[in-house]
Amino acid sequence: RLVANYIGPTIMARRTKEDAEKTRVKLIHTALMLFSEKGVSHTTLNDIAKAAGVTKGAFYWHFKNKLEIFDAITQEYSEKTDELSLAKLTASDNTLTGILDAIAFYFKQLEESAELKAYFMIVYYRCEFTDEFSSLLERHKAEYTIAKKEFSFFLQQIEVDSWVNKQVGDCDLIAEILVDALSGLIMRSLLSDEFKLSEQAIKTSKFILAGGGIRL
Repeated sequence: RLVANYIGPTIMARRTKEDAEKTRVKLIHTALMLFSEKGVSHTTLNDIAKAAGVTKGAFYWHFKNKLEIFDAITQEYSEKTDELSLAKLTASDNTLTGILDAIAFYFKQLEESAELKAYFMIVYYRCEFTDEFSSLLERHKAEYTIAKKEFSFFLQQIEVDSWVNKQVGDCDLIAEILVDALSGLIMRSLLSDEFKLSEQAIKTSKFILAGGGIRL
């Protein structure tokens, strides 16, 4: 009986925790889709709670505001994809191959994930960087700078024999052009399905790398 008295509350606590996590995940996914369809400013917290089938109080149990739930969206979809792509790069024995593999993987994920597409739709087209979301603009600037620095770092690790005349090119400039081009490609893909995104990303990357003096 003592064992039953102990196990019962433990199981209940576990179920409560699991149910809470399910609600949190549902709220994140619901907010993601509503933000991408209606825009951040035109989506209310009540809209999210209602679409997720929970009370507004349940929403506030997990998130204080739209910015907080957007942070959770970013962690769930964007940051996880970033981490997996970086793992692809660092796992490769050849840095140049790793860079191309990471780009191919990232854009394949974007190509096949409705959630990741929705995330970028919000970032590029459905979010006004005002009021509570004004801090996101600075965050995006910082992420852009980090992306350029990471690409530049790995470009500098490419074997010297892979460079034309065995002369390392301007890695900072190549990285900047590469990030600009790939960002633009994402923006265009959200408005058009006239091309296969992953293939176009690799073609674009190879063109830029070759133009920067790298033998492919």
